[in-house]
Amino acid sequence: MADKIDDSRYFWKARSEDGHFKIGLNDDARVEFGEISSVTFSTNKKEIYDGQDFITIESPNTVSDTTVLHSPESGEVVKYHTELLYHPHLINSSDRVKNWIVEISQNEQAFNELASQLVVTHVNDQSKLEAHNEG
Repeated sequence: MADKIDDSRYFWKARSEDGHFKIGLNDDARVEFGEISSVTFSTNKKEIYDGQDFITIESPNTVSDTTVLHSPESGEVVKYHTELLYHPHLINSSDRVKNWIVEISQNEQAFNELASQLVVTHVNDQSKLEAHNEG
């Protein structure tokens, strides 16, 4: 069995008011890939799984014509942001209202596990920053 591909570094994740979870392209990804000119969904299934093909993008900074990014999370798809198919420039925006890709539903335990991972990452990053500033 092939190892899971971890593209989570390219995405932001946020809980919406209705308890669902939105995923979008983050600033680091936009810097690395440059201006994205095309977006297609690699699946149209109602479930997505962590590490599965998620979206395909076209941009000038990718090695080949297209780059496949892999889902950073598992969950039941509530809604795909299909407007990206017709207006791919929206994914280049830093505005999360415009650049989200998919909205998913996760059980509470999965969300809490993810939230604790994000807090640990933030604390570790903050500690590194403080240590750097002191040194």
